[in-house]
Amino acid sequence: MRTIWKSVGTMLASLAIVCGLGIAICAYLFWPHCDREEIVLATDGHGRSVVSVFAACTSIGTVLTESIELKTASGDKKTIFEYEPNGGMLGCRGRSFPATAEPSADWSNPSVIHISVSVVSSIAHKLDLVDGIHVTYEIGPVLSEVCGFGKT
Repeated sequence: MRTIWKSVGTMLASLAIVCGLGIAICAYLFWPHCDREEIVLATDGHGRSVVSVFAACTSIGTVLTESIELKTASGDKKTIFEYEPNGGMLGCRGRSFPATAEPSADWSNPSVIHISVSVVSSIAHKLDLVDGIHVTYEIGPVLSEVCGFGKT
């Protein structure tokens, strides 16, 4: 009888270990892992800068996001423009697009920021005024509108 209980205990312990490992592997696969890259696009004489933040998050699929942020001299950040980058799509519906679409920004004067992106997949957030600074844009094709897919 004692041998049976030892066998049952060993089986339950083995089952618990296998289940625990299965849960850990599933959590690793499904939990998003993100890599971020920040690049300063422009800086003004007051210590403020416009920063591009690119994030690639993977779990089952990959989600790419890019945002343009205003970083104040004290280090506070405010998102000006958030979008899904092109992701390498070269064309649709008879139109072609640039393969890379690195954003650029410049200070036209201390109260105006100009942001340029040659092509984006979709736009999630866009401000025309942040901290009293006017923001102007030069954005190429928005693929979700031109190609008729995804979010707008």
